[in-house]
Amino acid sequence: MKKNSFILTVLVMIFFTSCSLFQSAIKDHEKMLIGTWDLEKVDFPMVETNAESEEIVNDIFKNSFIKFNTDKSIEMKMFEIETLGTWEINKDNATKLLFTDNDKETNEFKIQEISSEKLILQLKNKGNPISLTLKKR
Repeated sequence: MKKNSFILTVLVMIFFTSCSLFQSAIKDHEKMLIGTWDLEKVDFPMVETNAESEEIVNDIFKNSFIKFNTDKSIEMKMFEIETLGTWEINKDNATKLLFTDNDKETNEFKIQEISSEKLILQLKNKGNPISLTLKKR
C-alpha cells in the first residue's frame, strides 16, 4: 500500500511540475515575441525556386513587419497591406501562435524557432507550408 501511495505522489508531483514548465514556456515565448519583427525571408518549401524568383518574392515582401504588443494587439504589414488584430499563444501547445484579424479570421502559425533576435513562423496555406523568417528590430 505504501508503494502505491509513493508512486501516486510521484506522479502527481511530475504532473504539476510539467504543467508549471509548460506555462513557463508560454510566458517565455510571449516575452520574446513582444516588439517589432522585420521580415527577412519567405520560403515556399513545396515550390521549386531559383535565385531570380527568390529575389522577386523577397522584393514583394520588402518592408514587411509584424509588431506584437504587450496588450496582445498586433500590427502586421505584408504586400504593402497593413492589418490589425490580436495574437495569443495556444494554451495547449506553446508552439502554436494564433493571429485573429479585425475581420475575425484566425490564422494559426507554428513557431519553428524563437530567440531574442530571430523568429521563424510557419503558416500552412492550403496544405503548402510557408515559412517566414523575421529579425527583431
